[in-house]
Amino acid sequence: MSEQSTTYSLEKKLEQLEKQRILLENRAKTKERKERTRHLILLGAEICSRLQIRDPTEKQIRSIADFISEQERRGGYVTKYIKQREGCIWSMVC
Repeated sequence: MSEQSTTYSLEKKLEQLEKQRILLENRAKTKERKERTRHLILLGAEICSRLQIRDPTEKQIRSIADFISEQERRGGYVTKYIKQREGCIWSMVC
């Protein structure tokens, strides 16, 4: 096999590996995005359940967000509460 042929083969292999790397990165990003979306949906569902809101309006969602922001501004109460519960799977029991 000539040196030129070997170089061409290596370049092709490198090109294939680069495409595989990009494909794997895209899969990882997609997986992370889906996991984040799932967590956001679960969080929203849990909040609605606790507040007994079946179909929240945008105004209710904004009110909840404003309330949480205000609690954080006053002393980080939501963050402190969550950090106290970290590692606890059953937050209602801990």
